Amino acid sequence: MPFAILWFLLFDLASFALVAVDGYLFYEWYTHRNMTNQVYPLTCLFWAAGIAAFMLLGKYPIALLLSRWRKNGRRPNLWRTRQRDYLQRPDGTKIRIDYYGPEEGQPIILIHGWNSDSREWFYQRKFFEKDYRLIFIDLPGLGRSSRPKNKDFSLTKMANDLDAVIKHTGAQKAILWGHGMGGMIIQTYCGRFMSAHPIEIKAVILQHTTYINPVRTSPLSGLMTILRRPVLTPICYLLIILSPLFRVCRWLSFLNGTHHLAMRFLYFTGRQTWRQLNMASFLSAKTAPSVFARGMLAMLRWGVEEWLYRIKVPALVVAGNRDRLTKPEASQHISQQVSNGRLFTVRSGHMGQMERHEDTNNAVSEFIRMLDNE
Repeated sequence: MPFAILWFLLFDLASFALVAVDGYLFYEWYTHRNMTNQVYPLTCLFWAAGIAAFMLLGKYPIALLLSRWRKNGRRPNLWRTRQRDYLQRPDGTKIRIDYYGPEEGQPIILIHGWNSDSREWFYQRKFFEKDYRLIFIDLPGLGRSSRPKNKDFSLTKMANDLDAVIKHTGAQKAILWGHGMGGMIIQTYCGRFMSAHPIEIKAVILQHTTYINPVRTSPLSGLMTILRRPVLTPICYLLIILSPLFRVCRWLSFLNGTHHLAMRFLYFTGRQTWRQLNMASFLSAKTAPSVFARGMLAMLRWGVEEWLYRIKVPALVVAGNRDRLTKPEASQHISQQVSNGRLFTVRSGHMGQMERHEDTNNAVSEFIRMLDNE
């Protein structure tokens, strides 16, 4: 995740620079439009119109060039269920909960990664909803969940929210499935609350996640650790202070395709379709920069390595062999430290549940069948 802070900031600023250049070219054309020699003003107008078109439509050619076309591949969409609920929390957060599948089915609670929302689980919904009771959560400030009034985005707060969701939904012997920060929340929940919880958790699935400050398990972790305090933390506070400005820049970056470029090289490996890349980029661009930054600050202060042994239930740990945000060694470490862990490596980046959804779903399905046979 530390890489994401730097990449997104770079492309946000690049989009802002494009607006400035475009404005300057339009100004030059307007100022010199009555010149006898029309070469200069027309050149300015041509480039200004071209940059404006790129800023509004650039995502289409860029995303198409970066992606792979798959014949008969399922196209993800942003559709939501009508079977939904809101859980009011003491800090003012309203947690959005979506339900899919038969009420009597084995409950699976899915917690998405940061900088996204529960719609990232599209392929898991389509695969599991016939036989399982799926419960999707939008994390605070993301999707359709509101922000906490006290601006608390700590992992402990979100683990408390998960505990409240389990009680609210009445999910008995639920399987907890978390991606990225969702996996961190599950580990925090298990370490702090599960031992004293009256409701038994059947198993956990931890996908593309870590067990410690993500700076220490990211590529170039040594450099990222050095940059954490003097660079990464100030950038987060800058995003909070100038959130409205960076929100405009983020949407410009989404429209011109530079956000797709960042998402492609941070989250995917090149096997993703255009629609998968566009959907992941949209969910990311929709995140308020201040929310993204507060969550990042929370992760930079987090770690549960000393609690991993408390996870007594079966655990499937899913790693991406080309994950550019969290090294697969972090997943390997988790699988070795929990009491009953198994490691599955998928040939993907950080969004394996999209890019390699067939492999991911089959591995999880086999894991659940194994639980039922024990």
